[in-house]
This record gives sequence, C-alpha cells and structure tokens, in this order.
Amino acid sequence: MVRIAIVGGGAIGLLFANYLTKANHHVTIIVRRKEQEMEIKKHGISLTGQEEQMDVEVRQSNDFIEQEFDLIVVTVKQTAIKEVVLNINRGILRANAFLFVQNGMGHLTSIRQFKNKSIYIGVVEHGAKRISDNMVHHTGIGKVNVGLLKGNEHELQVLVKQLTSEKFPVNYAQNAEKIVKEKLVINAVINPLTALYRIKNGQLLHNEHFIAVMKKLFDEAMVVLNLENRADMWEEITRICRSTASNDSSMQVDLTVGRETEIEAISGYIIREAKEKNISVPFTTFVYESIKGMSAITERG
Repeated sequence: MVRIAIVGGGAIGLLFANYLTKANHHVTIIVRRKEQEMEIKKHGISLTGQEEQMDVEVRQSNDFIEQEFDLIVVTVKQTAIKEVVLNINRGILRANAFLFVQNGMGHLTSIRQFKNKSIYIGVVEHGAKRISDNMVHHTGIGKVNVGLLKGNEHELQVLVKQLTSEKFPVNYAQNAEKIVKEKLVINAVINPLTALYRIKNGQLLHNEHFIAVMKKLFDEAMVVLNLENRADMWEEITRICRSTASNDSSMQVDLTVGRETEIEAISGYIIREAKEKNISVPFTTFVYESIKGMSAITERG
C-alpha cells in the first residue's frame, strides 16, 4: 500500500483518487474549496454508472498537513501550479516523490529545482469530466505514462508496478521529456481548435478544413520541439480524437465558463521556443492570440 496525496479536485484528481483507492492505496485528496471538502467527506468519490463510493481522506489546500506521503500526485492545471510549487518549497506538502501530470512544459524548470526529491512527469491519456464535487465521468479509457525527471529510475519502476491496475494502467516511460513534448503537440493541435470552433474532439476529424488547420499546427509544433516521429504522432492525434470523440477539451470548457485557460502553457510555450530558435509559427500564433482575445471577452462578461 502506497500513501498517496492527490492535489486537485478536478476531473483528473477525482479519477486518480477513485482508482487508486480502489487498488487499496491510502489516498488523501487535497481540494481548494470547503464545499468540495464537505461533499467528499459526506459521500466519498464515485464514478458515474457505479454504485460503489470510494471513501478517502480529504483536506483543504490551506490546511496544515502533518503527514508525509510516499507520493504526491499534482493534478492541478498549469494556471495553479505556482501555488503548489510554493507549498512544496515551504514544506507544507511533503513527500518522498512527486508526480506532475500537467499539460504543457512551462512548469518543468521550477520543479527541477526541488532539492532531495524524486520528481516524476506523467501524461494522462484518460478522458474525464467532473459531474459534481465528488463524482467524475470516465469518458475515455487510456493509460498514464510516467517518466523520470529527477531521482532513482528503479524506485520509479517499482512504484509504477504498485500503482497500475487493470482499469487504470500506469506505464513506465524511459524518456520523460519526450512524452511531455509529444503530449504538448497533441494539446497544441486539439485544445485550441476545439475551443475556437466550439466542437467536441471527434468533430475535428469530420471536416477536411479542420484537418487542414490541424496539420498546420502539427507541423509547427513538431519542428519547434524537434520531434521526428511524424507519422506515429499524427496517428496518435487522430486516435485520441476518436477515443475521446464525445469529449469537450479542457480549454473549451475553461473558455465557456470564464476560467483562465492553459493556452499560455501550451501554444504560448511553443511560440516562446520558436522565437528562441528563429522559427516562424503563424498558425500557432493565430490560435494563441484568438484564445487570449476570447478569454478577455469572457472574463469581462
């Protein structure tokens, strides 16, 4: 049994908490709002379509936590990562190892600086939608790929074997930065376009004009990130569009409800890297500025 804390009560945080508790690990979920804390304390965490509820410990993020965990899984979005990093540096969140599963790559520099910590990077291929404060809909079954950013490789391999289960497989990835770059390409293609067009992931493949723009974004990201496996990566993008066909991307949801999007950590990161390498990325720049503009309108109400 692994003592695990999950930071973040969104769809991915609830999904991790449900499956890891079901696998008999000791799970504590750390949430931001008091209302969510009380709901989980009262009703546990559940998946739609399943009567079984998983009882987990739950804390608010501003509570002092005395316990030191074997593993802390950070599931918050890039927009909230600074506060988590600050709490780790202050010793408020303490663990032998940390697993970060964010979209984008903007957080890698800050988390590399942790002293005497094992740092793992994860890519989540599952589709999930939070239905309520304690319920999540598992919309697309995939896997979690985990790679080593800092620490002992053997310890990570042992941990992966402990965490994996039939319905929530966890795989060891040899090259952490490569899997994060590949996920960044996927996010840079799917997320901004579904948000701009207000369509579900699968609808991108139903229109030749959408596909043409997808390929432009894909080409720019692949060149900037210096990835060569073009055929495999394009197939992976189309596979994810199909496997999560009925999903609304997180960026579309954030834009719709007026939350800050992760465009800065996704397209913004590619633009900054392109500038350093003197590479032109007009399509990525267009979707970046468009999402920024739409966000400004939404925030003003």
